[in-house]
Amino acid sequence: MNITEYILLFGWIFVLIWVPVVIATNRKTHPGALFVLFGAEMWERFSYYGMRALLTLYMVKVLFVDMGAAADARALGIYGSYTSMVYLFPVVGGLIADRVFGFRKAILVGGIIMMLGHFALALEGMLFEGNMALFAGSLALIIIGNGYFKPNISSYLGTFYTTDDPRKDGAYTIFYMGVNIGAFLSSLTCGYVGENIGWHYGFGLAGIGMGLGLIVFWTVGKKVFGSSGLEPDPVAARRPALGPLSPNVLVWGGTLLMLPICAALLSLDQLMSTLLLIIALGIVPTWSSRPCVSARRATSRSPRRSRRRPPPGPTSWRARPCSPTASRATACSWSWCSSSSTPCSGPCSSRPEARSHCSPSATSTATSSAAKSRPRSSRA
Repeated sequence: MNITEYILLFGWIFVLIWVPVVIATNRKTHPGALFVLFGAEMWERFSYYGMRALLTLYMVKVLFVDMGAAADARALGIYGSYTSMVYLFPVVGGLIADRVFGFRKAILVGGIIMMLGHFALALEGMLFEGNMALFAGSLALIIIGNGYFKPNISSYLGTFYTTDDPRKDGAYTIFYMGVNIGAFLSSLTCGYVGENIGWHYGFGLAGIGMGLGLIVFWTVGKKVFGSSGLEPDPVAARRPALGPLSPNVLVWGGTLLMLPICAALLSLDQLMSTLLLIIALGIVPTWSSRPCVSARRATSRSPRRSRRRPPPGPTSWRARPCSPTASRATACSWSWCSSSSTPCSGPCSSRPEARSHCSPSATSTATSSAAKSRPRSSRA
């Protein structure tokens, strides 16, 4: 046995011991849904990263072997387009789950589509080696499936905990341990099988991993999920929305339509770079131009803070300033006191932040002048 085989053997033994220990020590603290989603996500990441470990090597050594020195550039271009779409489509998949499918259906649909993509890659390597149409279609299936699966399984986990549940941080720590375990085992296992046994066996092993994740989610999940994660409005999802077409029909039709589009975009890496730049230029200004939080919204968010009334006037130290300029009109915080032209007067002068940033004499002067301006109460 060489060093790779020793590492592979040690990794699997460690995981087979460690995962049951984690489940046994936390099963009374967390709901059972955590461990079902943990297992499903671990095997899904096993399939995804296992395929990705082989993808570039397979393109260079098999698909584009006749291109010589240009094979690396072509393979990296396709890999870049593939990775871009893998991280772009979850935005759409999350919207579909929120409004039409629900978490559970979106996760199942995404897992099945990804599994089909992995097995199609294995079929391409086994029977149709060098078939670019089948290769691009397989990657398109994985892209679309990941868009449904990836954003919704982690969001679904959050529905089993309340907003202020102290267990939530620990639950996501355990969940993302499953992500790291799947990535660790897949890179070793699928990479070793693909290089030493056969490329199609490595891709097929990734598909088996996705199948195991679906089995865990479907069989064990039915016992612990209850009625959570179902379609938000089944009646509306089947009611005609665009002519005679219901939202369900539109989603399925859009999914089928995107498969050839994704397959075509894989070879257009320059176009994908331009599209991502346009999308980024559209998203960043939208978030950066959001208005400052008003005093009423800021104080109503937290029940603990809402017990204290904000100071009168348009300012409130609880509001989050967007910039030093905006903070002078919307917030009373240390940045207001340090950036205002009169930091030791006005609504900030009585705050502890003002005392730490203003000189003692100026603060006392502002405080005494404010006291003199107050009307004296008449004696009875």
